[in-house]
Amino acid sequence: MTVSQEPPLTDADLARLAELVEAVPAPLEPLDPSALDGFLCGVLLQPRPVPTPAWIKYVADIDGRAAPATAALAELHGIALRRHCWRKSSRVPMPACCKP
Repeated sequence: MTVSQEPPLTDADLARLAELVEAVPAPLEPLDPSALDGFLCGVLLQPRPVPTPAWIKYVADIDGRAAPATAALAELHGIALRRHCWRKSSRVPMPACCKP
């Protein structure tokens, strides 16, 4: 059985992620791109898989408050999910700060 690997985010994806984060309305406090990476490492290092609905809400707000359901939020979540899948399937080691 072969496991498909999600490609890493491109520079354009990362730039778009930063734009989407900047567009999240106050008082919400979204994770910036580097914080997102650390957060995803934490999600993936849990002893049991964390269901997507349990963690995705923290991408748009560090307190998990509901963000307005917009196309921009869907795109932000989509990029975060791609990053999660890449991190999960990647043979690239996690950053030292994320290792148990």
